[in-house]
Amino acid sequence: THIRFLSPCSSQFDSNQKKYRWVRKNYMSDSTNGGCDEETALSQEVKDVLVSAINATLYNNEHPETQIVLDVDHSLTANQGPCNDNVDSASAAGASVTVGDKCWTHSHEDEWQVFEFSPWILLHPGNKEAFHKRKPNPIGKPAESELTDNLEDSVTINYPDWKPMKRWNDEHWRFTSIGRYGDTIDFSTLDPQAQRPGMAEYVGATQSGWSNPGMEVCGSPNEVANEPSRGHQYHTYRQGDQGDISDYFIDQDHSATMSGLNICLTIGKNAQDQLRQRVAWALSEIFIVSKNDINRESQAEYWTNYYDIFVRHAFGNFHDILKEVAYSPLMGVMLTYESSKSLAWGVEEKDAMLFPDENFAREI
Repeated sequence: THIRFLSPCSSQFDSNQKKYRWVRKNYMSDSTNGGCDEETALSQEVKDVLVSAINATLYNNEHPETQIVLDVDHSLTANQGPCNDNVDSASAAGASVTVGDKCWTHSHEDEWQVFEFSPWILLHPGNKEAFHKRKPNPIGKPAESELTDNLEDSVTINYPDWKPMKRWNDEHWRFTSIGRYGDTIDFSTLDPQAQRPGMAEYVGATQSGWSNPGMEVCGSPNEVANEPSRGHQYHTYRQGDQGDISDYFIDQDHSATMSGLNICLTIGKNAQDQLRQRVAWALSEIFIVSKNDINRESQAEYWTNYYDIFVRHAFGNFHDILKEVAYSPLMGVMLTYESSKSLAWGVEEKDAMLFPDENFAREI
């Protein structure tokens, strides 16, 4: 990817960016090789300023020998003698320099920054295309790869070279920043979305983001639990004392908008009571609710709850079906009688002849 960023010598730095990032791209081998295989051609004066700034920052670091990501304050380099806005100094953008026996490369401010990308595993727009082409989830793939000596293969998501950098700059607020790769951080200080039970177990930490495990609400009568090990992929979210948290799983290869359909198709295809399932499908084609008219596409519970009405009453009576459909929030939105008021209410409260919505009644 061709990424443009300012030289560490530049005085034109972003007011929000007080530091310039340097990384040891080949940290597994640079010290063995005695530094950079290929240093950037810089004047000795400019190089001396950069090396001095990196050394000064390392001096204040708790573990200088093992540090692989460094944020150097712009005041240590910008306009320091020969390190200024001239042409020679501009070449320091993206430069690699040897400091001691290590090779440091000037990089984009977010390079080797660790972000919580779990939500993007589900929400990434390219997931659907990859799924239809029988390709792995493009965001989940690195996380599912084995950790290797090649950092690029194990923990890095490469930004596509056909996307403008502005897209990252505008959208990266969506991802919770965890810290710099290689740093040691306190698990309890992480954003609650990063303190997932699986991660807490993996690092041997205590999950502190939630005071209780919570419960699922708005489920259907006799509903059974989701079972991911059997291929059931069900997007859920929780609300609690630490805010709203969505539960996204790496093995989910569909968007949240497909959860309701996946549930119905899984049951319809594999259930033993095929006659009941087919009658339920036929009834759902009579009492129609459409995602084109209801903006709750990603909220699977609304749709599965509604469809379960017909599964439960497939061999029952019309009265029970009609009663549950009438009380369904989806039908209330679909045929516009949600929040409808009676004529008596209009007269008493508003002193006006305000008629109730009759759309559903006419359909019946």
